Amino acid sequence: MRRFAGLLTGLSAIVVAGCTLVVLSGHFSALHWVLDFIGQFQLPALWIMMTAAIVLVAMMPFNKGHLVNLIFANAAVIIAAFGWYWLLPTAPDVDADQSISVYQHNMWGNHPDPAQTVEGAIDADRDITVLIEAYGDRLGPVEDRLRAHWPYYSLDKIEGRGPSGLRVYSRYEILSAVGQNPDGSPATLAVRLQTPEGVLTVLVIHFTRPWPFEDPEAQLRQLEGLLDVIDDLDGPVIMLGDVNSAAWGRIASPLVNQHGFTLVNDPRAGTWPSRLPLKFDLPSTSLAPTLAIPIDLAFCRGEIACGGHKVGRHLGSDHRSTSFRMRLGTGDGQ
Repeated sequence: MRRFAGLLTGLSAIVVAGCTLVVLSGHFSALHWVLDFIGQFQLPALWIMMTAAIVLVAMMPFNKGHLVNLIFANAAVIIAAFGWYWLLPTAPDVDADQSISVYQHNMWGNHPDPAQTVEGAIDADRDITVLIEAYGDRLGPVEDRLRAHWPYYSLDKIEGRGPSGLRVYSRYEILSAVGQNPDGSPATLAVRLQTPEGVLTVLVIHFTRPWPFEDPEAQLRQLEGLLDVIDDLDGPVIMLGDVNSAAWGRIASPLVNQHGFTLVNDPRAGTWPSRLPLKFDLPSTSLAPTLAIPIDLAFCRGEIACGGHKVGRHLGSDHRSTSFRMRLGTGDGQ
């Protein structure tokens, strides 16, 4: 038993050291793409670290020396506490009364049964619904259900050859919709809505995937292109979509720290992957949001408050849906 306890203690100590690296990388992910890549796994690392601390304490009676167990167990608890503190949500709470509800979902362009995600959006019944990877050839006849539920649809107002996979459905009149998909920028769809409280811009974004799918700096180049789009927007803005980078990563951090946005997400709940394995021809099991990566993000800027962010079902997609509430006229996103 002592040999087994010693082996388990050693493995737990190695796990704590590895998870510490992941957590610290997440906190400093803006410094380098390697830290950004490692740090995206911060949520599972925190849970694994807490489990390792319990194992280390449980093995103490079976080890001759308790010092190693005590050191690594305390280190795990302290680092995990700081890790969870760093991930506390910063968006203000928004009451359900007299607020506008928003729903977003990357429904997955290869979804074999997009009717699942369409019905999920309709059941959620939000004032503004944003879909990503909602390509017309996949939606087919089920798109009529969306158009019947919401009176206004961005494609009816689109200007230019915008990305067809970004769509906005709204209870409020759409004044304009401009789609862009240039080189060096994420796909964007800027939709201006006439809400009861005033004009609101909904900016939908879809970033490219990170390394190893693209070169390490591809996302940063797209961020620079996004900033050019943002500079042309006036008034209150909600920006949301698939950022393909964690809520604490090197895309979200400068948007919050340097460009006046408030992150709406609760970083403690992830959206991708929603299930494992992701292939549809194999049986899959849903992955809890607490173990996933929060890459489907939402931000607010201007005289607007956003809060109450929730992660929902995946409805067969490889992403989970999310929702939140917003209210205009509150000043600087606070």
